[in-house]
Amino acid sequence: MVINMKLMLCELTDFKTIRATVQYDDENDKNNPVFVARLEKKDTVCEIINQTLKDDLIEYTLALPFDLSLQALRQKIDILLITATKKASSLRLKKTAIIDHFAEKVQEIDFFPKVGKKQTCFKLFSPLAKWVKLKFFHESEIQEIKMDYDERGFWYSCVEGDLHLQEYTFVVNVEGKIRETIDPFSYSLTLNSERSVVIRKQRLKSFKDDFKNPENPCDCVLYETHIRDFTSDPAVGFEQRATYQAFVRQGITLNDGLTVGLDHLKELGATHVHILPIQDFKSVIDDHPADYNWGYDPICYTVPEGSYATNPADPLSRINDVREMVNTLHKNSIGLILDVVYNHTYKAEGSIFNNIIPDYAYRWSDYGDLSNGSGCGNEIATERLFIRKYIIDSLRHWIKWYHVDGFRFDLMGLMDTDTMFIIEEELNKEKHIILYGEPWTGGLSVLPDDKRSTKG
Repeated sequence: MVINMKLMLCELTDFKTIRATVQYDDENDKNNPVFVARLEKKDTVCEIINQTLKDDLIEYTLALPFDLSLQALRQKIDILLITATKKASSLRLKKTAIIDHFAEKVQEIDFFPKVGKKQTCFKLFSPLAKWVKLKFFHESEIQEIKMDYDERGFWYSCVEGDLHLQEYTFVVNVEGKIRETIDPFSYSLTLNSERSVVIRKQRLKSFKDDFKNPENPCDCVLYETHIRDFTSDPAVGFEQRATYQAFVRQGITLNDGLTVGLDHLKELGATHVHILPIQDFKSVIDDHPADYNWGYDPICYTVPEGSYATNPADPLSRINDVREMVNTLHKNSIGLILDVVYNHTYKAEGSIFNNIIPDYAYRWSDYGDLSNGSGCGNEIATERLFIRKYIIDSLRHWIKWYHVDGFRFDLMGLMDTDTMFIIEEELNKEKHIILYGEPWTGGLSVLPDDKRSTKG
């Protein structure tokens, strides 16, 4: 039984229209309710355009008597509901549809840092931020630079010099709440994902890559494993065990002469190795040799996990180690499939998305709760334009920088079908790619059944 009348969800659907859901505990409360938008201590009554019964909720369509300006949208907006029985409930207004309006304008923008000999340029998509600062970390000094705003919805700054290996973060003011965050489009990170690190690709060792996937994916022989599991047995003579480098060591046998490691994969006839997630994840301390996790708790999707690097404290180590691992696999006619986790983040609060575009990256129920089809507390709204772009751009980055040959999508049923078809189309422009995933969810989701990437 509902004890108190309550606003459950309030979100903008355009620059003046609001969708609100309410749960009542008294029939009298439903008569002539008044909705008020509170902005900078000024109250404006909203017009009720429509109302619909949805289960035990009433969904209202509300209209403001004016369009919200960008300046107003950058403020916190509360919706207040007052009933005829003098009950009241208030809720912060979500602005996901407005962020989509800006996301449509930046589909062709590259948000990875641009590093040249003369200057390094940074961009951050945060259209409703009041201000953004670029924060540099030097040995004993911190430098903050105010970023400029582009009307398409992103902040930018170009700094003199080739800033290869420069550590940085963004400081973002959204609705008066100041958050410090790593770059969602990081090339690398410091220990335990604390800061982003600029990397100039031209400084990396290049390698020639002639490996090609078979035309028919049914010709693939896949071997699924985990970097640490595959290389941590104390009975096997791996050097620097539990690392990317150990994963491709050759010439190692057991006392009885049986092959292990990469030689064993070749002996089995595997054409591809599918490794559990190596996109930067949260559940281990990078330089703690005993920490272990499968890696299904992502933080930053563009950076290799640091705990498997030969030197987790060196931002170059994780990059060079993965590139060398893929190169060695390819020289031995074995492709690499990455297990990727785009259905949820480690947590919503403090994620790379909520720090810059609050609420936007996640699906919400009509009751105001985070949809939890992943079983991990949240699920990513892959259908939103900037999130779809982020997924595609980050996958493309793994192809271009690391030469990976395919992706296996964890809980692919939580990814909308439109996004999956666009992923297939876009990635195959880079190379003939292998794509597959789990055609189910991990729990109940607000994503409609006909939009889920499920079997068939």
